[in-house]
Amino acid sequence: MKQNTISVDMVKDPTKVKSKFIGSFTKRQVVCYGLAAAIGIPFYLATKDAIGKETAALFMVALMFPFIIASMYEKDGLPAEKYFYRFFLWKFIRPVKRTYKKENRFELKKHREEMEMEVRTLEAKQKQCRKAREGKKPQAGKEQKKVKGSR
Repeated sequence: MKQNTISVDMVKDPTKVKSKFIGSFTKRQVVCYGLAAAIGIPFYLATKDAIGKETAALFMVALMFPFIIASMYEKDGLPAEKYFYRFFLWKFIRPVKRTYKKENRFELKKHREEMEMEVRTLEAKQKQCRKAREGKKPQAGKEQKKVKGSR
């Protein structure tokens, strides 16, 4: 005998199931579509005679587009307005100041070589000063005192 089985697709995460408000729309979608209609339709009716029907329709769609996208857009479990609010806070109101300091080894090597050259020149000057002091002749008019036992 064959067994008749019924299978039903289930959502893996029940928190992602959204309750429907009117038909297959959620409350959020109904509000966003309502706002889009409240802005777009009066604009079309007011401007269709002045700028033409096609141009007015294009502007109406452009005005309604952000509301329609906001009703469907969701990122990381956040609706569009919450996501953009948090993005605005993160980017402009409370920006994180990350200090990134890189170490350029070539510049360090160049700096070290410059410092070594400076040390060499200072040592050379110091040697010259010592030689000049040791080889200094007595000044004219002053006689050196002779110490007993020295030549």
